[in-house]
Amino acid sequence: MASRQGYRLAEKWIVKIEEQELVLIFLILKLFANEISFIIDIDYTFF
Repeated sequence: MASRQGYRLAEKWIVKIEEQELVLIFLILKLFANEISFIIDIDYTFF
């Protein structure tokens, strides 16, 4: 019974970690998108 509760607790933690990772990945992608658009802007100024 105790091990089953531990498993459920671990499952909740895994879900929380996954949500945090998604937010982190989203922020990183947003950052890269800004960098890429900045590079594209520089390229356009050269052409």
